[in-house]
Amino acid sequence: MSKNTGNLDVKAYLERINYKGPCEEPTIDCLRQLHVAHLTSVPFENLSIHCGEDIVLDLPLVYDKVVRRHRGGFCYELNRLFAWLLEQMGFSVTLIAATVYHLHIQQYGPPGYHMLTLVTLSSGLHVLADVGFGSGFRLPLFLEDGIIDAQVNGTFRLRLDSGMWFMEQLNITGLGTTTPGCVPQKGGGWVPHYKFDLTKKCWRDFIAISIYQQVSPTTLFYCKSFCSKHIPDGAITYMGWRVISTIYEDGKAQKTSRTIAEEEIPAFLKDTFGFTLPNKLVPKDKPLELPPASTPALS
Repeated sequence: MSKNTGNLDVKAYLERINYKGPCEEPTIDCLRQLHVAHLTSVPFENLSIHCGEDIVLDLPLVYDKVVRRHRGGFCYELNRLFAWLLEQMGFSVTLIAATVYHLHIQQYGPPGYHMLTLVTLSSGLHVLADVGFGSGFRLPLFLEDGIIDAQVNGTFRLRLDSGMWFMEQLNITGLGTTTPGCVPQKGGGWVPHYKFDLTKKCWRDFIAISIYQQVSPTTLFYCKSFCSKHIPDGAITYMGWRVISTIYEDGKAQKTSRTIAEEEIPAFLKDTFGFTLPNKLVPKDKPLELPPASTPALS
């Protein structure tokens, strides 16, 4: 496929994510391969916040950052850009907002902390895609109540309760909590990642909450500098002054962690994730503060 819309080129985007799959029809197979290609090529990262670089959600700027400069981003950037790619390839896509489960306080945060993409196939079936949630599902999930999906990096399900959908992961001892977005491991059962309804949103609805995420000490993005990417059998993560390697085997995740000196971080990011930051990175790994009674409302 060679499609150029202004300065945004689909072919260049597909090359950026090393996509080699079908392009002719917007099928579930195409969506799955795009999803995996994106997660294993584009990191989930917030380093702009920690090197004096503004995060702006305008599509040309996000495209330039991810495709031309080989950077990653957080959900408002990555899922917005991925939604554009899917639309250019013929998929019907809706942006929706999710409420994230906060691990440190064991409760849900404010609405809009996460942006999702809901894809409607030609068959009428709905599929949840998410390339901006750290250790979330690797393959998109059919929007069906209670269907259990065992994947390389965990077992996931969507559960419907009183009009609200819950995305949950099976809690298996050994997964750990060092990867951004990873569920806490304290016994068995299903642990929530986030909840959402199907109200259609526009990317502009997320601008205020996106700014809040960048400046509030109650958010992961402000308190910790990190960059994480799926690899075929696991994940590789930089956070603060640590490097965490994850290997999935027999439904469990084996993690190893090592410290990294501050002067080594730029070379590690270049060698592991393929980019150089525009300014000096100030590493950070602080505990999150409790959220206030009110935060910027989702538009």
